[in-house]
Amino acid sequence: MVEIPIVLLLFVQNIRNSRFLCCKRCRIYTTGTQPREDYNATDRTKLNIINDSLKNRFGARLIDFMTPVLNTYDNSIKIEYTQGRWNSLKRYWS
Repeated sequence: MVEIPIVLLLFVQNIRNSRFLCCKRCRIYTTGTQPREDYNATDRTKLNIINDSLKNRFGARLIDFMTPVLNTYDNSIKIEYTQGRWNSLKRYWS
């Protein structure tokens, strides 16, 4: 099991708590992790675990970039999201 550094969770929690110092009408959102193509399978799994922990902690106040973009069987980025990037970069290499 991968442990999420407590310092990271405390930092994000402090940001969330700071809205009470401002006013109760401030809405603070947290963003989840973003998928990476250049990570190995272990590191992609760690990103997914961190993202799930953030979802559990912040619920509806989390902007989740990762879940809709990933294939669930291997945590790789779906082809419809990687294909456009490849086509735009390919013209620079030709």
